[in-house]
Amino acid sequence: MKLSMTIAGVLVVSTLALGAVAAAPPPSAVDMACRGIPEAENHLAVLLSPDGVLRVEPLTGREHIDDPTVPTGEGARIVVAAQPFVTAAWLQQAVDCHLAHNASAGGAARASRSPIDVSGTSIAVTAAPGTLTVNIATTDRSAAREVLARSMLLRPKR
Repeated sequence: MKLSMTIAGVLVVSTLALGAVAAAPPPSAVDMACRGIPEAENHLAVLLSPDGVLRVEPLTGREHIDDPTVPTGEGARIVVAAQPFVTAAWLQQAVDCHLAHNASAGGAARASRSPIDVSGTSIAVTAAPGTLTVNIATTDRSAAREVLARSMLLRPKR
């Protein structure tokens, strides 16, 4: 639709597209998941590196069946040292951002050895005084074994 008018002797012609306000594309899943997460931090390398890991434990379905903070299935529990300004909510959002990037790229990189990159997992982050806990679980036994194997590589070498 064209709109034209004369203002102070000057002809102004404007082209208006119907629905121009709604023409902006909706935010992508990555944009939504990564809101507030700096690009340099969304890869989680600092938080899920052997330097920050305090311990790694296997997760079995029976042990946490009544705990709503732990995803259903088996896998691993990674306990990391708390760091200044890093909350469980922020770390959960960083994990979700990372997973959204993986999904938009068609899945995690094949070379990834990160336990959070095992397909078909659910990840939940919780906090306790001085620690953050990353629970990674799946109902797929093969994937659960892979999560645990990758997680064990993060154990501290003491």
